Amino acid sequence: MPFGLTNAPSTFYTLMTKSLEEHVRHLREVFQTLRENELYVKEEKCLFAQREVPFLGHIVGGGKIQIDKSKIRAIFDWEPPTKVTELRSFLGLANYYQRFIEGYSKITIPLIDLLKKGKKAINKMKQVMTREPIFTLPDYLKSYKIRTDASDYAIREVLMQDGHLVAFKS
Repeated sequence: MPFGLTNAPSTFYTLMTKSLEEHVRHLREVFQTLRENELYVKEEKCLFAQREVPFLGHIVGGGKIQIDKSKIRAIFDWEPPTKVTELRSFLGLANYYQRFIEGYSKITIPLIDLLKKGKKAINKMKQVMTREPIFTLPDYLKSYKIRTDASDYAIREVLMQDGHLVAFKS
């Protein structure tokens, strides 16, 4: 028997065969075809007579497809994103497994909104940065006016002299 299948478990689940014997027969045909065409497989990259096999981040077997437990652990251990690129990476991983998550879209809307808000904020910043404000050089002999505004999120200060902008602080 190829690759030591004599020690294979007596119960074998597969999508293609109904028994271990049928599976071994199919393997012999495949290996014979490979030999005839001088093609080879790396034994360490092959799994035979397995009840479950890892495949593209999933575990397939027994008529089920599940998320690989190592991927679940990686998701659980993922540090909360602090940058847009980190959030995109997390959502990319989550998107790959979305079919396993009931109500996925509803759960991810707030995260996707963060990306949109970030894009809007960046575009707004680009607009503001490309509009050069005109500052007046201060005359230290004249008086200044300071306007302030505060909210739960920000503080803004504007330094003015003779109705002209001298500086911003926020």
